[in-house]
Amino acid sequence: MKKILFTLIHIFIVSYAYTQSFEGKWSGNLNIMGQELPIVFNISNDNNSGYITKMDSPAQNAFGIATDRTTAKNNKIEILINNIGAFFQGTLSSDSIVGTFNQNGIPFPLTLKHGELQNRLRPQTPTTPFNYEIEEITFTNNKSTATLSGTITKPKGNGKFPAVVLVAGSGPNDRDETIFEHKPFWVIADHLTRNGFMVLRYDKRGVAKSTGSYANATTLDFAEDVSQAIEYLKSRSDVDKSAIGIIGHSEGGVIAPMVASECGDVSFIILMAGMGTKGIELILEQNEIAMKNLNEDPKVTAYIMEKNKQLVSMLSSWTGSNDDNEALNLMLDDIWNNTPLSAKQGVSKKQFIDSNKSVLLSPWYRYFLNIDPRKYLEKTKCAVLAINGDKDTQVLAEKNLSIIEASLLKGGNNKFKIKTYPNLNHLFQKCETGYVDEYIKIEETIDTQVLTDITNWILNQVSLNQ
Repeated sequence: MKKILFTLIHIFIVSYAYTQSFEGKWSGNLNIMGQELPIVFNISNDNNSGYITKMDSPAQNAFGIATDRTTAKNNKIEILINNIGAFFQGTLSSDSIVGTFNQNGIPFPLTLKHGELQNRLRPQTPTTPFNYEIEEITFTNNKSTATLSGTITKPKGNGKFPAVVLVAGSGPNDRDETIFEHKPFWVIADHLTRNGFMVLRYDKRGVAKSTGSYANATTLDFAEDVSQAIEYLKSRSDVDKSAIGIIGHSEGGVIAPMVASECGDVSFIILMAGMGTKGIELILEQNEIAMKNLNEDPKVTAYIMEKNKQLVSMLSSWTGSNDDNEALNLMLDDIWNNTPLSAKQGVSKKQFIDSNKSVLLSPWYRYFLNIDPRKYLEKTKCAVLAINGDKDTQVLAEKNLSIIEASLLKGGNNKFKIKTYPNLNHLFQKCETGYVDEYIKIEETIDTQVLTDITNWILNQVSLNQ
């Protein structure tokens, strides 16, 4: 589940002459293809060096980030964010700064209001008091030297508790799998812990408090991190080693059987919107759904999709030679020339080609294209719960759940349950369309029936093992 969020990198600020004061907290929302991304600039005035600004991105749980340079003159302000190729230009008027946030040549209107953003309602986010223990922990993947930082929640009291590791979907996710102020993994951890389970959730390598490189990691690397999380739980005296399971969401639903098929210490796995199709099929399907959502000419959509198929096929045999590079450039050039104007968002051809090459040639993308979940599912012998919402537009429920079921049966595993939930999306929220642009608008983080079903199913597995 890729987040449509720009990367936040450290930046610094200097300011110049000004006549009106820009001091204070300025908040607004970027609208990126129908999705809102909150941005906050905290501007203070140092009499010696001028304005000092820090930047927040609440949806990414990133606060107090320095910026690169601020220039303020008369009633105009410019904030440069060179490391991500971005800048903000605006004009101060009363309690607002009206302007444009520009990144990589793509302009996004942005109006900043003086003061706090109006917090969106996220009623399921856990709040104090907690009737369980919370422990900050770290564990290490010795192979990559990455140190993963996480949170353990466990019931109060002595004893050995059944334990669950939460595994996030694709993207640089923190331990709560935070997306648009929703914290689904915290909600799940809170619910399970209140029902007697220890839960481990952690920041992905290179994200938040975890070390290591996210940019150079593949799905296999993330699976190795999960294996180390299992080893960490096994080392604790308060864990029931016969009742350790994995809950994986989206890409995490691929990682769970990758780990379980090789590790006999995993007693159950839950696949939340996990895929059954090959990575290349899923990506092409997601692209097609996104194109159709633009309501463009079906002939144009069909043409672009055919080119996308040729593109990913080319990447499967990529060697990095000059011929390969030239062929990739020509393919992207052709796709650009035939992409609907509504999808270009004002970006230049060079920016389109460069940014797409950066993604397409990344270790994660090329590895993901060749993933076939079936070979892991066929070797998975522990109990499996596979669930999805019938309005999921990122991992189509009926198609993927049927492949998961068939793969488990082919491997001789009949200890599974498959369930589709009506009117739920990829995040298991009640929804109207299931498209990504709804996620931020929905107050519910995760359907309560899903939480109940997950808990009851695990309780049943634990009782069966005792």
